Amino acid sequence: MTMLLPTSPEVLRLQAARRGGAGGLVFRERRIPFGELATAVDGLARWLVPHGVGAGHRVGILAGNDPALVAMTFAVWGIGGVTVPLSARSTAGEVTRLLVHARARALLCDQGREDVAREAAAAAGVPAYVCAPDLPLAPRVLRRGVRQPAARARAPRPEARASIAYTSGTTGAPKGVVLTHANFLWATLACGAARGDRADGVSLCLSPLSHTPVLVSHLLCRVLSGQTAVLLEKFDVPAVLDAVERHGVTDLPLIGGMVFDVVALGDVPERVRRSVQKVTVGG
Repeated sequence: MTMLLPTSPEVLRLQAARRGGAGGLVFRERRIPFGELATAVDGLARWLVPHGVGAGHRVGILAGNDPALVAMTFAVWGIGGVTVPLSARSTAGEVTRLLVHARARALLCDQGREDVAREAAAAAGVPAYVCAPDLPLAPRVLRRGVRQPAARARAPRPEARASIAYTSGTTGAPKGVVLTHANFLWATLACGAARGDRADGVSLCLSPLSHTPVLVSHLLCRVLSGQTAVLLEKFDVPAVLDAVERHGVTDLPLIGGMVFDVVALGDVPERVRRSVQKVTVGG
């Protein structure tokens, strides 16, 4: 029996058939249904393979909370690659160290991070590619590396490596944790079930999706349930309240510091209180 993985582009295509124009992403006031996202992911995957990125290759992803990060992640998974998520605030030196340690084949970034990506890729001796933050991605070569033959793509399998997630390094050198597609599957199922995710929910993605637990909770759970995920590029209380009102947000995932900032308002607007049905706190 084939296992449906939340890390496979196939789940995007299935949700497109199931949900039509409902669900998907919202970014800068633009709705991106699952079908459009799946098309972008497939297109990027087809672009990466002849550029030497494919099954088993480790690929650094340096991007903010934007559709590019989502599409790059699913495209790498879709060809059997292994993602190496990198904090969008990383310096070139920090990115270089993780690329070298992970033995990355390439680096992907979104526009606005080209200088860091180019410097880090040169130091690590790998090619770098850049995409627009929104769709269409329009991928292009940022830095050429050693010429590589066209790679081989392979659909993700449960037991295959999906990601190398690095610790923050606050108490020592960052350590890489290898996660399989099955790891992501069970984490996503457990989180979504505990929270009671439903297809008609609308959630905010506030915390950095480069942090793997956030990727699972804020994005993969929403994709698997067919929800709408509203991507915010950074946490800002007025922007959060505005997004809740504009998009009818029902699910608000926060961390402790964010809760204090919201509570400090003293009086949450009535429309926000009517819209939000669920607040989850972690971190």
